[in-house]
Amino acid sequence: MVSNLLSPAETAEILVVCTKTFRIHINAGEIAHVNNNCGTEREHWLVHQSDLQAFVESCTRGKPS
Repeated sequence: MVSNLLSPAETAEILVVCTKTFRIHINAGEIAHVNNNCGTEREHWLVHQSDLQAFVESCTRGKPS
């Protein structure tokens, strides 16, 4: 299950966006994620592959019925 988690850089690459845009989607609550900060001040987000797929599907227009 842990191997299905993607880093922000990996997620941004799959979405073909920059990491800043990825962070905007995270902060807007549009992509489900795990906050893996391990007690540090800086947030470290990880995204499960199925959550990324759900986000992509929610953004897809003209889905076949």
